[in-house]
Amino acid sequence: MDKIFEHNLHLKIISFIIAGWLWLFVINTQNPTQPLEIKDIPIEIIGLTQIEEKGFSILNIEDLLNLDIDAKVQGQRLDLDYLVANRDTLVSAVMNLTPYVTDLNPNTGTSERSVPIALEFLMDGIVVESYSPQSIYVTFETEDNRVYPIDYKIQGKEDSEYMMLDPIIKVTEVEISGPESALESISWVIADINVDDFSEDTLTYTLPIIALDEHGYEISGLTKSPETVEIILPIGKKKVVPLKAQFTGSLPSGYLHTNTIVTPSEITIVGKEEIIDGIDSILLNPFSIDNLIENTTSQLEFTLPAGVECIDKMDSTAVVTIEIQKVNTYDFVIDINRVTFNVIGLEPQLQYEIVQPEIIITLSGKAENLLGFDTNNIVATLDLTGLSAGNYLRALQVPIPETLQLVSTPTALVSISDEYEELIEIGDIIGSVDIVAENQANVNQENANHENANQENANHDNANQENEIATVPEPIIRNDIEMQVSTEVAAEPQLQITELEPQITTEAQIRVNQEFANQEVEQTQQTEQTQQTEQNQQTEPAVGTEPAFYIEEDIFETQEPPQEQPPATINVEELEQLEASWFWSWDHGGWILMD
Repeated sequence: MDKIFEHNLHLKIISFIIAGWLWLFVINTQNPTQPLEIKDIPIEIIGLTQIEEKGFSILNIEDLLNLDIDAKVQGQRLDLDYLVANRDTLVSAVMNLTPYVTDLNPNTGTSERSVPIALEFLMDGIVVESYSPQSIYVTFETEDNRVYPIDYKIQGKEDSEYMMLDPIIKVTEVEISGPESALESISWVIADINVDDFSEDTLTYTLPIIALDEHGYEISGLTKSPETVEIILPIGKKKVVPLKAQFTGSLPSGYLHTNTIVTPSEITIVGKEEIIDGIDSILLNPFSIDNLIENTTSQLEFTLPAGVECIDKMDSTAVVTIEIQKVNTYDFVIDINRVTFNVIGLEPQLQYEIVQPEIIITLSGKAENLLGFDTNNIVATLDLTGLSAGNYLRALQVPIPETLQLVSTPTALVSISDEYEELIEIGDIIGSVDIVAENQANVNQENANHENANQENANHDNANQENEIATVPEPIIRNDIEMQVSTEVAAEPQLQITELEPQITTEAQIRVNQEFANQEVEQTQQTEQTQQTEQNQQTEPAVGTEPAFYIEEDIFETQEPPQEQPPATINVEELEQLEASWFWSWDHGGWILMD
């Protein structure tokens, strides 16, 4: 190993020296120092935010932002190649406005300053020979903002049918802020429309908003809100349709959804005729009303069908207000005579009767709506389809205003009867009553005959008494028989009819009542006549003497006074059992059953 380094040592030293010299030669000839011009270096502006916060703006700020500088540098070729390849990170041009912020005062108005531009290369070996511009005059001006209407300018093929259409701009105004002098120079704010870009399939375009001066040149350095506007060319059919809200879920118990307000309530849409004709309304996105207990307002979006545009609203939203109130419940008690019944399904031979005095309708809703419910014009539908004679509890269908809710279905107790069978029953009752009336007339005749016989006997006894008193001073009892004749007349038997059930509400009942009334009057008159006769038959006896009568056996036949008969009672049940073929008759002092 040592022999390698020791062998030809002097030659090796000479070779190393020659190699070093050759390297220095190559470096100086192949990578020389050379100049380079770098163009369009962007400028970074620092301090704009602080200036705006101070209430100022820079005149023609857009020109300043678009300003570039050019620089001439020198360096070795390899370094310059590397610099050019990485210029965005290795080259920096900065204009710092921060030092001038403190000098700005609203009272000074417009001010102009010369602001230097610093150029820096972030690598060694580069020498800057020159760059331009090295500084720039910046004008600081009080900032202002104004609102301008947005107009449009149409251009395109002159023979296009769309040239006659009026474009629809969803946003009608734009707010522009900037230097006060620039705002004062604005004469026109437009959207430049080219109708050649529109068709039935392409109804909308988004275009920038342009501010022009009086000569038609665009004014730069302004901030616009919004920057763009959506333009609709109404190609096709127009139609006004309502916006409808849709809800999911349910309110808590005891609360009522009383009203929904949608703003705007309707929109104008445009599109192909076949599409527009099939649209009657636009639905908003569903909104959940779960757990809501008070009025709520929300902004909801809506989606238009493909090929349809809204021409009178900027965004596809609507404000929905949901009105919620606590439920009020009230029972309306309505007299049955104030209700108009619409009866359906009743068989022709049947008749009905509502056998309850009133109906109850329970409603819930807002207090003002409950107070406004009219109970004087209630029309209730009563369905009696398929029902026969009998009693039924039937539901009533009552129309309720949309502002109220029916809590429980009202009902009515209905009695249905067969008109033919009732007429037969009434005829049987009338026949039985006529028989009773005829029997009563026979009884009255018997009583009259009996009273006449008693009157004749009484008159005869009085005559005998007068004759005997005149001829005989003392009472003489013949055949030891003393009879004291009572002038009392046995009470005539009465026929009583108990209450007839059921009550007859037809003309037959009126007839029966009239018959009974006439019979009662006749009985009253006969009773008064009998009492008057009894009073006339009684005589005043002499003072200190007792009345005595001497009756011979051969003068009169002894007759037993008629026995008082208990009144007979006939009611409807008995009449139904007799079936109108059996009846009672008074015959010689007693009631007998005859057929």
